[in-house]
Parts: sequence; C-alpha cells; structure tokens
Amino acid sequence: MKMKFSKRISILLGTAIFIIAVLESCGKEITFQEDTLGPYTIVCVESYQPYTETFRIIDSLKNELKTIDIKTEKDCGIFYERTADRSHFKFHSIVGCILPQNSDSSDIVKLERNKFMVRTIGATKSMHTRIPFQDFTTKLRVEVLKAIDEYISQNNYLPIPNGVNGIMEIYDGSDIVFSAEIRPSK
Repeated sequence: MKMKFSKRISILLGTAIFIIAVLESCGKEITFQEDTLGPYTIVCVESYQPYTETFRIIDSLKNELKTIDIKTEKDCGIFYERTADRSHFKFHSIVGCILPQNSDSSDIVKLERNKFMVRTIGATKSMHTRIPFQDFTTKLRVEVLKAIDEYISQNNYLPIPNGVNGIMEIYDGSDIVFSAEIRPSK
C-alpha cells in the first residue's frame, strides 16, 4: 500500500515538473533581429509528410550523403504551411542539409549525378530569432510562427502567404534559428 502511494506521488510530481517546464519554455520572450542571411546551398528532399518527420528525413538524407562522401554544415527545413486546418499529411516542406560555403563545384556535380535535389537560396534580408533546442516544443514552434506574423504586421512588411513563402528553420548545434524573408510593403 505504501509503495503504490509513493509511486503515484512520484508520477504526479514528475508530471507537474514536466508541465511547468513546458509552460516556462512557452512563456519566453521571442525577439527578432534583421540581417542579410544566406546564401545557402542545400541538398534536400521535398516532403508532404507531417512536420514531425523532419528529423527522420534529415537523418536518412545524411546517411545517404555519407555513402558518397559529402560533408554538410547544418540541417534545415523550409516549412510552407502554418495553419491548423490542413491535414498533417498535406504539409509542404523542403528538408535538408546546408553544404559548407567552401564546397567546391565537384560536390554539386556529384550530388546531381546521384540524383539528389540541390537548391541555392540567395542572400535575403530576413528577420530571425534563435531558440535553444532544449526548449523546443510544438507549442513553442506555433508561438514563434505567430510572433513572426505579428512582427511582420507591426513593421509594415508584406505578409508571408501561408503555403507560398516558407519559414526557414536552421538547426545550428544547440539552437534553432527561425527566419523569414522580409519585404517592405509598397
């Protein structure tokens, strides 16, 4: 009897600590900077899978790249859908790995010869924020996306049309950088 009570208390205490941690991470202030970001050359996969599959796709891609001896710098995703009214299976994204800026053209040729999709993203004036990876939750991602839309609206930039222009996430070691191109309203 005493053992069951202790186990319940432990479970309740653990659950409470988890809930507090999630609430604290979601309550963080999200601040943005504006800079020119890029250019990036990415080897990528176009996906219409749930966004929860992003890291599985990246891991699979990285394993394939190892077989042809291609080095990457960071991982990334460009996410086009931001509304909750779409089926999880219709979310469009480009998921991949950023090649080092000093990659030579023979790497690009090797990637294309092996049927990998390679995209170049030019330098753009962008707004961005950095979130520690350890704080990252789906709820926090939603909060960041809302904050991006609010920032764009408050600063009189053209809106980022849902499903048209993506929000880029760069997985930079222990942080995630969320960025979006900003375009002045006419």
